[in-house]
Amino acid sequence: LPISFFEEVVTINKNTNEVTFKGVEIDLEKFIALLASFGFTRYETLAVAGNSREDSFAFVRLVDNVIKNVTRQQIIDFIENFVRKEYDFEGAKFEHTTSSVLLNKFYKNMKSLFNKDLFARVRTTDEIVINSDTVDTTFFYYKNGFVKVNKDGWTLHPYSEMNGSVWEQQMLDRNFTAMDPEKATDLELYGNFADFCWKIAGENEDRFKSLCTIIGYLVHDYYQYKLKAILFTDSSMSEASEGRTGKTLLAKMVGFVRSYTEINGKDFDATNKNKYEDVILGTQLVHLNDVKTKGRFKFDFEDVFNDVTEGFIVNAKYMTPFRQFSKMMISTNKTLNIMGASQRDRIVEFEMSQFFGENNSPADYYKQWFGRDWDDKAWIQFDNFMCLCARAFHSVGLIVPEAINLNERKLLNHVGIEIIEFLDDCKEQIAARGIPWDGYKQLQTLDFQPAQKEFTEFIWDQNQLYDHFISKNPDTKSWMTRKLLTTRIFRFCELRLGVKKPKQWRSNGIGYLQFKQDDDAK
Repeated sequence: LPISFFEEVVTINKNTNEVTFKGVEIDLEKFIALLASFGFTRYETLAVAGNSREDSFAFVRLVDNVIKNVTRQQIIDFIENFVRKEYDFEGAKFEHTTSSVLLNKFYKNMKSLFNKDLFARVRTTDEIVINSDTVDTTFFYYKNGFVKVNKDGWTLHPYSEMNGSVWEQQMLDRNFTAMDPEKATDLELYGNFADFCWKIAGENEDRFKSLCTIIGYLVHDYYQYKLKAILFTDSSMSEASEGRTGKTLLAKMVGFVRSYTEINGKDFDATNKNKYEDVILGTQLVHLNDVKTKGRFKFDFEDVFNDVTEGFIVNAKYMTPFRQFSKMMISTNKTLNIMGASQRDRIVEFEMSQFFGENNSPADYYKQWFGRDWDDKAWIQFDNFMCLCARAFHSVGLIVPEAINLNERKLLNHVGIEIIEFLDDCKEQIAARGIPWDGYKQLQTLDFQPAQKEFTEFIWDQNQLYDHFISKNPDTKSWMTRKLLTTRIFRFCELRLGVKKPKQWRSNGIGYLQFKQDDDAK
């Protein structure tokens, strides 16, 4: 019988025994029991600043070990539909109450019956345990079972062998058929997506191996090691933002095996507290797509550094803020200005080859849309390739690819052609004559060694350096400050010379600079 979570209120005339129906009263304890019977419960989340531990929870529905995020409105909709279409008033032996009567009671008492504090009383008797990846194992969840991937290969298992529950958005609506990884050694056996990865890796074996481990890292839903953002950018030296090399497609394809949220990078505002509002509990991959490198929404990796390493706060309407850990992928047609050892240590940059572009899209080349046009065989090939990538990551770790044009592109994007050409010319002059330009005043004090013909040994007077640069590039005078020129010269030293911290000092009120590593710098 259905749970009787309300009572009819009636009066009886003592003289005529006539029964008058007055309405219904909701039994809150039984109403909570009703919600619990449908699998609704609260799920404890990581506490965030400003919230006590008891306030850090979300509403979910647990059915057959599958967990689904639900909002207050979705719970109301569910109960409304249940009352309207499914509740057996006759079986519960109610003589006067209809769905209309009960719904009207709900509508009149919406704030008291459907409030967060009341819903929070709905709890499971046992703690919800989420089945999750381990340091050396990746799990994928299919209709016919879950796949376990480690350095030795991958195997399919029935859900009866799984200890814990899984988020609904992590469940894949297809079956899995395992290929033998020891026999399927030919890349062609893994289908068009594997070939796509080969193409965007420049058909280079080392870069392809690196890309496979990067994909394996992104699908590894584990966060108890050094976390890194993955940046996909183009390898073209063209100053135009050409794009269409496959960055977004690659991210979306990873989203076919992982819970994926794409955020428009063109208007991503790191100061906006709602910037991650589309992320839900259980999201495994967040993609900041096509971030901007100039203008109002110029992207600075420093702004999301802690989001990558420590998780991020999700603020969404009608939900308690919660902390979420997800792998983060960033894509841009340009390059990011990654500064300092800490930033370099927390990002892996992969340059896409120019095989695909505006006149040669993957859809044109393969004569199909990935995913949409695939048959069962294509999905089997794709799923096994993702397992292959996960296995590669567990076998050798995350391989950082060698740069193609990355440093030269960063020089153009973050130093500027004027400074590059100016310093290259100075280098030639120093090699030939020992001075960078005619009229340069040599150091006369005994504190310094005479200038030499080695570019990295030459001692620069920073005032002379700035004044001469402006004289050669007068169009930059309105915006090129001394501080900005020094900052860009430091980037030049890092990207062109491999000097991460040039020597810099002052003497007698004059600032000096040398393009060699400052061994005393921390």
